Amino acid sequence: MTVIEQVRQRFKGEVGYSTNFWFDRIGFNRVANMRQWAKLDAIGITAYFELVNKPSPTLDELQQAWKSDRHRQDIVADLQQLVGRYGKPIHFWEVGYQSRSGTAIFPWDFRVASSVDQREQALAHQALMNVFSSVAWFRGYGVYTQSVGLPTNPTGYDVLNKEAEKVFSSTCRN
Repeated sequence: MTVIEQVRQRFKGEVGYSTNFWFDRIGFNRVANMRQWAKLDAIGITAYFELVNKPSPTLDELQQAWKSDRHRQDIVADLQQLVGRYGKPIHFWEVGYQSRSGTAIFPWDFRVASSVDQREQALAHQALMNVFSSVAWFRGYGVYTQSVGLPTNPTGYDVLNKEAEKVFSSTCRN
C-alpha cells in the first residue's frame, strides 16, 4: 500500500503533494512522469522559478518570463501540460521573492547578497498574480509573509510592512 493510499484511509479531505520547480527539460520530464499525480487531488509546486537574467526587471518583463524564463522555458505551458495529462489543478504550495535586487533571477537562493529592493519583490508578486489570476486550473499559492519571532530582515522573503504587502492589500480589496 502506498503512502497516498494510507493517508486516504485516515483522511477524508483533499490530498496533494509538492515537488520542486524545474529549470530544464530533464527536470520537467521528471515532474511530468511522477505517477503519484494520478492518485492525488492537486499538483503542488514549490515555485521558485528563475524568471529573468537581470536585476530590476519591469512588470511586463516579469509577466513575460512566465512564458519564457531565463532558461527559455514556457512555465505556463508546462503547467498546462501537467493539468491536461492528469486532470488536476495546480497549487504553488510555496513561492517567494526576497526584497532585494535580483530576486527574480534566483528566488530560491536566500544566500545571495545584494541591495534592498522592495519594488522588485512587489513587482515579482504582482506579475505572478497577473499571470495566474484568471487561469481556471490555478488554485493559488502560499506566500511567506512574516518571520515570527525572528529579527526583521530588510532583504528577506517576508512581505509585511514592505511594498509587496500593498500588492496583496490592493488585490484583496478589488
